[in-house]
Amino acid sequence: MVQEGTVQPQAMMPSAVPQSQCEKTVNEGMNMFLQGDRGTAERLFKQAISSDEKCYQAAFNLGALWEQRGDVAGAKKHYDWALSI
Repeated sequence: MVQEGTVQPQAMMPSAVPQSQCEKTVNEGMNMFLQGDRGTAERLFKQAISSDEKCYQAAFNLGALWEQRGDVAGAKKHYDWALSI
């Protein structure tokens, strides 16, 4: 039984505002990342950047992936790119 006032996890509801292709692809990439499929996540983040060169979310997420791999220089490049957008 759920107690009143307790926050419960909720499914994400579709936004009333249409998402850009960048946002859709980044969200797909995040889902793959959270499922442990880092290769597909990376491909989707790169795809998001290909469709929109100002997709800073994808650039930042690529930086995070590269940082986890231990590629600090590559991560910094993507972080700097995300910040410059």
